[in-house]
Amino acid sequence: MGRKVLGLEIAARELNVVLVKNGAHPQLIYSDISSVPFLKGDTLADDDSEIAGVLLHVKELVTRQAKLKKADAVAFCVNDPQTVVRHVTIPVMPKKEILAAVEYELSQSFPGVGKSHAISFKEYSRAKNQIKGIASLSPKRNLEGYRKLIDQMGFKNSYIDVVSNADAKAFSAFAQSDRKNETALICNIGSASTHFTILQGKRVLQSRQIPDGFRQIRETVCGRFGINQNEYETIMQADPYQLNMPNRDISAITAAGYANIGEQLRQTIEFYDSDQNDAETISKVYLTGIGSVFPMLGEIFEAELPIPVSAIRLAAGVPADAITFAKTFSVIGAAIRED
Repeated sequence: MGRKVLGLEIAARELNVVLVKNGAHPQLIYSDISSVPFLKGDTLADDDSEIAGVLLHVKELVTRQAKLKKADAVAFCVNDPQTVVRHVTIPVMPKKEILAAVEYELSQSFPGVGKSHAISFKEYSRAKNQIKGIASLSPKRNLEGYRKLIDQMGFKNSYIDVVSNADAKAFSAFAQSDRKNETALICNIGSASTHFTILQGKRVLQSRQIPDGFRQIRETVCGRFGINQNEYETIMQADPYQLNMPNRDISAITAAGYANIGEQLRQTIEFYDSDQNDAETISKVYLTGIGSVFPMLGEIFEAELPIPVSAIRLAAGVPADAITFAKTFSVIGAAIRED
């Protein structure tokens, strides 16, 4: 039987929680967004009181939700702005020597990286003389809170994943795509940042993060509807369609709040496509993340881009509503294990 992995992701004032049964065809068993008011940022701080608070909250969730009691492993999706993703090519060698070789290769560009950063590597292909894959490196100090929490949770198996790799796995397992192995861009709009991940199948081709998320539209929405920030947060965390905005207001708010994301999205597509020569260019943009759940966002982005844009659609039989799926997309991928 496949391992049942409890997936957790820290978000501002929320904890995204999923349970995935792993195997040849992963199954999403549970997904939800839990309110945790004391969480102020999008990462877990190395703070004993915050760690203890999250631990208690998770224990209470498991007590209330019988499905979560079946978890035999835990995985965290870490949304750290200092995480770097790089393609790496190394000579063929025994598996136990690969990580050291990856660290050496990365140290040519980032001296001393092995001491300051946690490094992981995912192999994509192996030829006669070389191994190709993708490496992620995150500052160890930024992961310390997660490591302390994992130690206190008591699971025999635990994992930490980055957004780009998690998004690739979630898209492959639980999303509808227009065609198999298409070259697509996942635009994952979080509360304070946005990830652009270009992928083909399960392979990450390129990944970048920008410091803009859906919070940037807060002042515009609050001013237009005469609501305070707490009311705004409540609506955005539930269903932005509750605002019942006329199309002209949606266009104006999107232009003001999402302008930089749209511009960076356009530049990312142009930069990638211009470097491909005869290789396949990006065929479509798929929107996900908490900030993607905004009326007409896909249509407005599409008007500025040369390719189609749409929200990620759930594959048939996935037990989640569209809003929950978008908000928990990355942590769903983190809970999918391929080891």
